[in-house]
Amino acid sequence: MTLASGYGSASSSGDVELKTTNAAGSGQSGAIGLTTGEGGTTSGVSGAISLASGGTTSGSSGAIALASGAATAGSAGDVTLSVGDTSGDVGGAIGAVAGASTTATGGAVSILSGRGAATSSGDVTLGTADGGTTAGVSGTVALSTGAGVVGNSGDVSVTTGAATSGAGGSIVVAVGSGDTGTGGAISITGGATSATSVAGGSVSLVGGEGSAALGGDVSLVGGQGAQTGGGVSIISGVGTATDSGDVTLATSQSGAG
Repeated sequence: MTLASGYGSASSSGDVELKTTNAAGSGQSGAIGLTTGEGGTTSGVSGAISLASGGTTSGSSGAIALASGAATAGSAGDVTLSVGDTSGDVGGAIGAVAGASTTATGGAVSILSGRGAATSSGDVTLGTADGGTTAGVSGTVALSTGAGVVGNSGDVSVTTGAATSGAGGSIVVAVGSGDTGTGGAISITGGATSATSVAGGSVSLVGGEGSAALGGDVSLVGGQGAQTGGGVSIISGVGTATDSGDVTLATSQSGAG
């Protein structure tokens, strides 16, 4: 079955609007269901649903808006994107990919929680599901930028917002505990470079500034062990052609005069 609007030979084509009528009193407005039939019982697949705007040769293509209505006396409706379960193959994926551009910057992808005008804003959770109960590991979370083909690659910034009537939020980087094998490691490595006469990337650990009182501390502590505790090593880099790097331990100059 095909449902199409009329063709406009001189201007725009007609609109197609699919809606239910408003409810009266305390009733609920009607739902709209858009589904395909089930696939065959032997090897068939169910039909696909495609929601796309048309292409254009002399302007911008149309936008697609998927939103729930606003609410004045209750919660606004959720928007859920989910993939059906399967028992015979790998689970289906959900992809969010911005548009490419051949002449300008590619499109952005933004994930933003809702603002709480009177209280807290919403949380944003990015995680993987637990691993299976018989075998397998939990999924990996990868946060990376693309390679720079003729320029610099992009930055990765992990920051908390500033606070005007309280403390700034903390950033915690921690490895989950395990009961078999060595504990998971955390590695922070500066970037390598093959350019001549320049240094590799630096790694800095700096305590926070206390503009009215004390500056923040920086602590390097080995892990506690039931037998031997973990060590702390500070080692300069090897110089394959000349000298190795220096190790400097010093306090800053006092501001007392």
